[in-house]
Amino acid sequence: MGYCYYKRIMQAALINLFARALSSISLRANHRIGATIGWLAWTCRTPLRTITLINLQLCFPQWSEAERQRVGKASVIETGKALTESPWLWMRPKSDVQSKATIVEGEHLLRAAQDSESGLIVATPHLGSWECAVLPLTGDNPVTCLYKPPRKASLEPLLVAGRTNLGTTLTPLDASGIKHVLKELKQGNTLGILPDQEPDAANGHFAPMFAQPANTMFLLAKFAHRAKAQVLFCFCERLPKGAGWHIHYYPASAGVDDSDKAVATKALNKSVEQCIMACPEQYLWNYKRFRICPDGSRRNYKKLDS
Repeated sequence: MGYCYYKRIMQAALINLFARALSSISLRANHRIGATIGWLAWTCRTPLRTITLINLQLCFPQWSEAERQRVGKASVIETGKALTESPWLWMRPKSDVQSKATIVEGEHLLRAAQDSESGLIVATPHLGSWECAVLPLTGDNPVTCLYKPPRKASLEPLLVAGRTNLGTTLTPLDASGIKHVLKELKQGNTLGILPDQEPDAANGHFAPMFAQPANTMFLLAKFAHRAKAQVLFCFCERLPKGAGWHIHYYPASAGVDDSDKAVATKALNKSVEQCIMACPEQYLWNYKRFRICPDGSRRNYKKLDS
């Protein structure tokens, strides 16, 4: 056992120590720390700020520069909160988290879907607190979430244990995981999925997102079409002063389960847009969503156009 092994052990120990500290304080204090981290990331003109402003410039050229700056700053601050609140969600008793999460829109859609014998896909964009979006789903029926192992291997045990604590079963995004998800959906169970992640070249299709061509997943449509599953979109709006979250459910746009890639991916992005426009300040605009261009080139996310 060499240096790299002991380095991973130390990283995992430090991450767990930091996570436990963040989970032991009130949500309000936790969010204050996260907001400070986000404010520093914005004020110090980090890459997070640059990527955020590039994406806002691409998606909203009609906005004034002042408006893009306002939304961009708010978004980076909310990203800081998302970073610190994840351990709070993962390591607190589930009842603590549930007490701060309230469905305020579309509950009848969720309950009708849960009462149906069909499987249910709940698509949650990187908006607000996507980690706690599974809470209203965890009941009598199993909830499965696909995931990619994080780049830092030392984070994986914390992530898996935390999401399991919230009531989900994680399955890797590979051939065996996809087969497992289809089986669960056909049995009438629930899948949670992030619809705005950039897929690999073999599993994506370019579709407009705020009029920008975005490499968009077709996997959700495959699941819905093959399992004849229902699809809802959901986001958890983060409330000020650590008050918790308001959960919103929307019906998916028509065509999201179509076997035609162009139709399905366009409908998926239309639903993602609807969620984002309800709360644009809390979207993860620092994600390189338009990194790959239709011609195969890669967008320069290092410099903001003047």
